[in-house]
Amino acid sequence: MSSKNYTKTKGFGGILSNSSEQTPMWNANKAYLPYCSSDLHFGNLGGDNNTTELWGYKFRGTAQVKAMLKHLIDHQGLG
Repeated sequence: MSSKNYTKTKGFGGILSNSSEQTPMWNANKAYLPYCSSDLHFGNLGGDNNTTELWGYKFRGTAQVKAMLKHLIDHQGLG
């Protein structure tokens, strides 16, 4: 999978909108992370991830979100 053709910004409605008529969070910082880690839900081993016990799967979502937050802090001024 690739994000090569994604636009730099994307408009949204609802809770992610920048319209005060659609959401009380209109002026909050928001980040949208469309991702496919292509890992077939193999996930990360170890740690306190209990999704295996709950649903029989492990996901990489935590690693993806942590990487996005690090990028936002390091490169987008949210530090």
